[in-house]
Amino acid sequence: MKQAIKELHQGKNKEKNIDIFTVGMRELYQKYSYVQLAMLQYVYYECCLEQENISDSQHWFDGVNDLVRQNILTGNPSESNQRALEQIKELRGKVIERMEEITSYIDAFSLYEHILNRVEYRFREQGAVPIDNDQELTRTVMRYIVSQEDNGAINSKISQVIGQLPVRMTKGKFHQLLEEGMDVYATADRKSFEDFLYRLYTSTAIHFTLRDKPYLEKATDLYKVLKKLDYSNLTGEEYRMARDSLTIATQVLRTQAEQCMSLQEIINHVYVILLGEPARQESREILDSLAVLAMIDKKWQKEQREEFDREEEALLISLEGYQEALYESFMKYDYVTDELLQDELVLEEKSLYNKVELLTHIRDLISDSLFVEWGEYKEQDMSTEYFAKRKQKTLLDFDKYFGEHTKWENRAVMAAALSEIPVFFNQLTQVQDYIYRSLHNCGDLAEKQAVVELLQAFSV
Repeated sequence: MKQAIKELHQGKNKEKNIDIFTVGMRELYQKYSYVQLAMLQYVYYECCLEQENISDSQHWFDGVNDLVRQNILTGNPSESNQRALEQIKELRGKVIERMEEITSYIDAFSLYEHILNRVEYRFREQGAVPIDNDQELTRTVMRYIVSQEDNGAINSKISQVIGQLPVRMTKGKFHQLLEEGMDVYATADRKSFEDFLYRLYTSTAIHFTLRDKPYLEKATDLYKVLKKLDYSNLTGEEYRMARDSLTIATQVLRTQAEQCMSLQEIINHVYVILLGEPARQESREILDSLAVLAMIDKKWQKEQREEFDREEEALLISLEGYQEALYESFMKYDYVTDELLQDELVLEEKSLYNKVELLTHIRDLISDSLFVEWGEYKEQDMSTEYFAKRKQKTLLDFDKYFGEHTKWENRAVMAAALSEIPVFFNQLTQVQDYIYRSLHNCGDLAEKQAVVELLQAFSV
């Protein structure tokens, strides 16, 4: 493959060398996924032994394990590969759908956690005490923000702080800041703009809808309670009930999200293996991985789950070292894929483009972005008309939300949105002024005390 890459850079035998490169990379990715799949299946099986509440997703693991048994342990026969790809794609979509449902509840609950944090000091024994020196606190926070010289780190800290400050601005002012934040993307590619809007909508949960799903039933009941509470006149009993219930519900949802992540990582590696050519069985990495997968499959099919014995644990130890070596191997040549996607021959010849694009899909599947989906646009240019239309709809969506919700919910949404909007300050003095005004204009002692505690925690 090294020779093929060298000749590609020299412009020699492009079609032949592109074929050599893409086949070679797929083999490296496939070996890596065999090793990862074996290790992840091992861990998942152990989790099933230890956790009773993982049973809700076990039927999906049954489906994955069936695919592994029928299409991987048997040598990935080509005649069943297309059907297996359709099945793993369908299963992957179901897990993505569930993850989106879970995270939508987590995002919605984060808004009410924001509200409860603001009223907490009403119910503490010592109560809220006046904050005498807003200027000194502002200087402390500014020292935290500029403690690193890197602009990226500074902007990240500014967003972090802005998201915690008391929100005391008109809807018109927020509308202006949101519009200016979106304008930053006016000349960007379409995917970058859509990614920003996705973060904006999910963090604010302004499109949240209740799901009629059994595993979300308790979370749905709690959301209805939180929605009805009068946060301006909250009693101590209501506060403690809401706080305790929210803590438990969020913990359950996060556990469910972790289970989805574990399962999706397994699914992604099965997907990679199925996208490759039939495995080269003489590969030591694959042979050792198959031994682990066969052992797990045998144990999984038994009615009674059994722990691993020493001999079985030794099989897993045989995989040590493969993962790192394979990762380094394909990362060494990863840049060539991006170069080929800019090559005129690849762009003009559909069969070549499909081979190279497949590598980008495989790369996505083994990345940390477990739930990545391949949309209709990747790096498309964005028309002025498209940008204006999406921008106007976003502004209207927020205006509609503000007209239908309480000031407590609206402030929580504004705070979440402001932390996602590109930094809207030109100078650090403007940041300092914004922090001071937010603190100085907050007349709610309980909220201010909570914010001060959060800001001081940042600054430690």
